[in-house]
Amino acid sequence: MRKLFFLTCLVTLQFAVAQKKKTTVKKVEKNVVIATFENLSAEITTINKVKKFVLFAKNEQSTDTLVLKETIDKNFKPAEFNVKNFTIGTQKMYLISWKENNTVTIKDKTEATAITENQVWNPITKKQLFANTEKTIHTKEKVFLDANKTASHDVERKTSEGSLFTLLTNGDVTLYSKTQQSHFVYNSETDQYESKKVSASPVSKAKPKNVK
Repeated sequence: MRKLFFLTCLVTLQFAVAQKKKTTVKKVEKNVVIATFENLSAEITTINKVKKFVLFAKNEQSTDTLVLKETIDKNFKPAEFNVKNFTIGTQKMYLISWKENNTVTIKDKTEATAITENQVWNPITKKQLFANTEKTIHTKEKVFLDANKTASHDVERKTSEGSLFTLLTNGDVTLYSKTQQSHFVYNSETDQYESKKVSASPVSKAKPKNVK
């Protein structure tokens, strides 16, 4: 009986030790690939426990990481992602653009926001040279006509924030808004875009033909 007791204790002890030796397997969250282009891959990844939207550029011996958006939430879904190569002189550049659509509903009000993001990057210096965010907000709200809320009608309105981004064939950048237009030229010595004075013609006449 005593031998059986010691044998049971020994088996229990061995089982406990084996359980402690088991390594805990951590679940590794996979990157979400949004798009690929040549040696580039746009992905949603986690860096230092923070979700980011990045562009991986694979070179012969290494991979560069260009952070397109520092912090994103779980609902972040870039659409119409696009990468365009262009050159200024002999310098190769990337124009990276995408759209985001967010809808928020609170009681009798719905707000749909369309965001267009454009970024210019120098892949050699891994530097973001230009960034522009344009927003279009479509609001739909139910307005009641009496205190008892027995009758109502919908009121809709559209507003915009930011400026319309255009990349010219020579690598210059223009921004258009209802109140002003701006022109930017790349300076290779400082590796940045610098503001350039535009003509004194009215802004309304300078708008692109495709602007609604």
